Amino acid sequence: MSKYKIKPTPKKEILSSQDAKDEKQFFKVAIVVTLVVIIVIYFIFNYL
Repeated sequence: MSKYKIKPTPKKEILSSQDAKDEKQFFKVAIVVTLVVIIVIYFIFNYL
C-alpha cells in the first residue's frame, strides 16, 4: 500500500500586497503590448 501513499501538497505562496500590485501591473502591460503587436501586424499585412 505504500505505493499509493498520498504525497503532501505544498501550500500556496502568500503574496504581499506589493507583489499583488506588481503582478496586476505586469499583466496590464502584457495585455496592452500584445494588443499593440496584433494591431501592428494586422496593418502590415492589410496594406501589403
